Amino acid sequence: RRCVQETGIKTHKGVKGIVITDKEGFPIRSTMSQEETIEYAGLTTQLLEDMERELAQCELREPIQFVRLRSKKNEIMIAPDQQYVLIAVSYTHLRAHETSLHLVCRLLLEKK
Repeated sequence: RRCVQETGIKTHKGVKGIVITDKEGFPIRSTMSQEETIEYAGLTTQLLEDMERELAQCELREPIQFVRLRSKKNEIMIAPDQQYVLIAVSYTHLRAHETSLHLVCRLLLEKK
């Protein structure tokens, strides 16, 4: 957990949590609950395997360097390496530079 916290990523506004897995998808470090850690590690491992298989069928042999997924609820950033995979999960509704007050003001202005 110390290594994850030392990155400083967890302290950014809107970051829900960080998970580090080995290449097989086994969690090594996490700032999330055990249930969330296992869920994100499993889903990410499956996604990377599927993407690599599809890319190989298209004869694109370049390794995946970064994946960014965004839904209405979360944004998931995946950075695979030779030995590890870094998974960062953030809340989509809060932009990186916003505070809670900024968010409320923005949402009120968008309704007009």
